[in-house]
Amino acid sequence: MPPTRPPYPPDLRRQIVELVRAGRSPAELAREFEPTAADPAVHKHEARLAIFSYIEGWYNPHRRHSSIAYYAPIAYEKLHLSQAWNTSPKYSTEAG
Repeated sequence: MPPTRPPYPPDLRRQIVELVRAGRSPAELAREFEPTAADPAVHKHEARLAIFSYIEGWYNPHRRHSSIAYYAPIAYEKLHLSQAWNTSPKYSTEAG
């Protein structure tokens, strides 16, 4: 028994029927509308990229890390930059 797949949605079925009536061959439409073997790999790769960009782009910089006294990395950097800015020697632009 061949593997089954869910039926096309009604709107897509109407569109395919209209294309066949307009002169497109069913074989040509099958190549265009049927999923290919590359599709799952492409979707999996896109999903991995989306997860990676979420974790590295937002989650890790904002979550609290125990190794830096439970600060979020962004807050920790701001704290240390402000402390470094306040303790560094002040240079004047005036001639003196």
